[in-house]
Amino acid sequence: MQAVKEDFFTAYEQILEEKKKNIATKFSIEEARAIDSLQRLIQDLRKQRLYKILFKALRDCESSSISGEGLTTQEKELYNELIRLISEYLKVSVAEKKKSTGVVKAKIASSIPEFVGFDGKTYGPFTEGEHVELPEEIASFLAKRNVII
Repeated sequence: MQAVKEDFFTAYEQILEEKKKNIATKFSIEEARAIDSLQRLIQDLRKQRLYKILFKALRDCESSSISGEGLTTQEKELYNELIRLISEYLKVSVAEKKKSTGVVKAKIASSIPEFVGFDGKTYGPFTEGEHVELPEEIASFLAKRNVII
């Protein structure tokens, strides 16, 4: 995501307000079109950045590398709230997957060759899309590496 100054949108809103004041005193069709164009540009830019912030928050939660650097003040507030919500959701999802036996049901996100787990037992090989049951400790390890869902 392209980094912007914290007051990026505020500055553009101020420019827009100045243009609106100017057109109120001296109307011109060119200036009216420029104002309309600027409004649409700002709206489109906000929407594009919103999508990027949503995906950034999700990626950052999964990788545990939280950073709101390069976001505007308002975007940082949104980002921080998304991080909180996603983290809370992921904790609940993992808790729901756990069974009392310490086994977790999971879906393989990318193929995994045969390996020896922490418990000394052999697991795999697993293919992408396969549904498996794994000990909680191994499932947690694989989830952090984004190879199971």
